[in-house]
Amino acid sequence: MDRIAAATRCVAAALADEIRAGEVNDADLTLIQRELDLDTPESTNVRIRHLQSRVDDLAAYTEALEEFIDDNGTAQSIIEEVENEVEAVRGELGAMNDDIESTKDECALAHAGRQSRR
Repeated sequence: MDRIAAATRCVAAALADEIRAGEVNDADLTLIQRELDLDTPESTNVRIRHLQSRVDDLAAYTEALEEFIDDNGTAQSIIEEVENEVEAVRGELGAMNDDIESTKDECALAHAGRQSRR
C-alpha cells in the first residue's frame, strides 16, 4: 500500500506542477476539474485567463525593456551622456567666443593703426 500511496503522491505532484506551469490544455483541465468535482465558476476562469494574458503582456514588455536597457543603458546613464555632450558643446562655444573676441581686438588694433597713419 505504501508504494501505491507514494506513486499517487508523485503523480499528483507532477500534475500540480504542470497545472501551475500552464502546461495542461484547457480541455484536460476542465475534465480534471469535473472528475474531481472542483467546478470553478466560468467567471473565475475568465478572470484567470485575463490575468494570464496580462502577465504575458507584462513579460513581453519587460523583455523589450531589458533589451532596450542592454542596448542603450539606463535613463541615468543616458542623461549623464547628454549632460557630458552639453558640457563639451559649451566648452567649444566658449573657445569660439574667445576666438571671436580675439579677432575683434585684432581688427580694432588694425583699424586704429590705419587711422593713426592718416
